[in-house]
Amino acid sequence: MAGTLKIDPLGTVGGEIVQNAANIILSGASYSFVDANNRNALSALSTNLSAGSFTLENGANFTTAGAFSNAGMMDIGAGDIFSVDGGASVFTQTAGTTEVDGTLTASSITVGGGLMEGTGQLNGSLTVNGGVVKPGDSPGEVTVNGSYTESSTGELLIQIAGVNSFDILNVNGQANLGGTVSFDAMSGFVAAAGESFLFLDYNSLNGSFNTVDLSGLNLASGLTAQVLYAVGNGNQAELLINGPASSQTPEPSMFFLFAGGLAALAAVHFARKQRTQSKER
Repeated sequence: MAGTLKIDPLGTVGGEIVQNAANIILSGASYSFVDANNRNALSALSTNLSAGSFTLENGANFTTAGAFSNAGMMDIGAGDIFSVDGGASVFTQTAGTTEVDGTLTASSITVGGGLMEGTGQLNGSLTVNGGVVKPGDSPGEVTVNGSYTESSTGELLIQIAGVNSFDILNVNGQANLGGTVSFDAMSGFVAAAGESFLFLDYNSLNGSFNTVDLSGLNLASGLTAQVLYAVGNGNQAELLINGPASSQTPEPSMFFLFAGGLAALAAVHFARKQRTQSKER
């Protein structure tokens, strides 16, 4: 919504909407969602339920009064800000999707289910212990201004559209790895031997991914892939494609050189045999 929406008051302090199961769109910097007494009807909003949709667009800025939980659909558009208690409280996702192309600020951010994606800024340490983090709107880059912790049940999904077009997770803090990293090819991309993709930046590193899922790459026969750490500038992780770059059939020139060598060896052997027979006579 852009402009002002008024609802019937429930009491005298506002904050009528605590849990959202509807579709709320806050558009622009001057939106107003108030009750009939002109008090903020969203001042106590703490939960976006599974049936709920909450969207910020066109420069909207929203701040909660305390911790916030999402199980539905949230969309924080480019240039928009969603602040959890001014960065003093926790943002938790239990299901659904949170797309952050703007800024999400919290004391900490936990993805226990569902999907978190986007090209924006996550201000606060990010923990993934049951859901999926997918940088970008594919492809693209998301930045975590804090630590990144992935438990054994968490997943990082990297989509690749080309050697210069793939998702990147940028961690301005320590990356604590322990879950799954999955790679998916998109837009018909086919990986080739020798190609590499620096998909993770970090300030420091603890651990490694327990599982590397390459099934989404559909690698050609003979190709393999591996994740390498402390590469690039020393603080990056890389997907490297290994395997034959081309057919192993010898070039014609190499074939003739090989055949010529065999002929020369045969001639030497024949000459030695002739000399041996002459001495015996």
